[in-house]
Amino acid sequence: MFKSQFKNAACLFVISLLFAVISLTNISPTFAHSTVSPKGNITQPVDEVGVPTDQMITTLKDLLPVLQELEAINLSFHRQPGWVHTITEDYSAFIGEHDGKATAGMFDHWEIIDSWTGVLDDGGTLGLGSYTITSTRDGRRLQVVAGDGFGRGGNLTLLQRGLQDAFGTPEDEGAQAWQASLPTVITSQMTDYIKKLIASEKNLHELASWTETEGDQAVLRISRQTRYAQAIKFDEYPQPVVGFNYEDTISLKTGDFILRKAFLVYEDDSEILYFSRELKLSEAGVSMPQETMKSFQADIDAAEELKKIILDKNTMVPMVSSQTYYHYVGQSTAYASSSNNVPDDFQMFCVGISKIYDPPQVINVIGGRWMGCTQKCRDQYGNDITQYTRTTDGWSSTSSYYEKWTPNSWRPCPTGQTSIQVTQTTHEFNHTGSANWLPYTDYFSYQ
Repeated sequence: MFKSQFKNAACLFVISLLFAVISLTNISPTFAHSTVSPKGNITQPVDEVGVPTDQMITTLKDLLPVLQELEAINLSFHRQPGWVHTITEDYSAFIGEHDGKATAGMFDHWEIIDSWTGVLDDGGTLGLGSYTITSTRDGRRLQVVAGDGFGRGGNLTLLQRGLQDAFGTPEDEGAQAWQASLPTVITSQMTDYIKKLIASEKNLHELASWTETEGDQAVLRISRQTRYAQAIKFDEYPQPVVGFNYEDTISLKTGDFILRKAFLVYEDDSEILYFSRELKLSEAGVSMPQETMKSFQADIDAAEELKKIILDKNTMVPMVSSQTYYHYVGQSTAYASSSNNVPDDFQMFCVGISKIYDPPQVINVIGGRWMGCTQKCRDQYGNDITQYTRTTDGWSSTSSYYEKWTPNSWRPCPTGQTSIQVTQTTHEFNHTGSANWLPYTDYFSYQ
């Protein structure tokens, strides 16, 4: 039996391995098979970006100034008064099991995301509202979120199913955290991309980045690989996962990502396409067409009518990310918690921890009944669109410590929205002579 200090050290070691900053290994360009030209309007004048066209960039030090300039170009492009309108085609290999659940039919491996975000001024102030329609390739609506400049609207799809949200509510988060999660100005996806690269600088061994002419525009290509400190085994995947291979294509004209691909790499070095996003349309400072505006207003009105019914029935009580039961077994304390992290560009991890400590005590059952792992995108009025959500069934062990890890897909939110990660866990503690404790914990993180 481990002593408490050794157990805690081991746990910290495991967590550090799982969330270790990723490293890049030797790679070579592999973009020849990709079709990357955006099929739509990109109206920003060409800006010269200081990238030698005859030179391969191989260090982060040389790449960062280029990305920072592209970030500024992208912000300037999107921060034009009017509507920012983007259409992307997304592919996700893993979308979770939803049959028989309230979220059935809301997700598809291939999705078309049509997003409108209103900008008030050239400082990028948000305020006209947002309208996001996620559909299948054949046009069937999967999820609709509509909100105007007066705070009216919401996730129409979830409201139609009698839900305020798939997982997590403002009541769960707490008023201050929920208010702080509302974006006020439009942002650039390049900002988070740069942050992730900087975070991995000490483990960046080699990268490949260069410019090309794609159709009638210049683009920046970036090829990179990530590797975890050790292979990670998840129930959802057939083999342990060692990391990802990425291919990114960025417009030098607008700073938009034109094509992004992520390949999940297994322990035997085989890979599968895990996620891709192709930009079909990008325009800024435009007016919303009359027919689209009619649909926008109709969806807002429908959401408002449903909210009157759903919200009046809401009796959610604020929860917490951790709970403690002192002297659960003798002098030992029972502890339960939920947390999450986004270590990769397209994946998040949710974790629930159940333990008996000070001192550790083996009990009959320690584990959990249920876990929900969700990524949402939130507009400036608090309207949420659920990007991905996964649930796991019960788990248990006879021990003093148990961790349940669940992976979930993750993707950048539409321009002008905040990414919310939610982990919710129903734990189970059962021991002879003690109460059957079933604490519920939830945890919200923001990007």
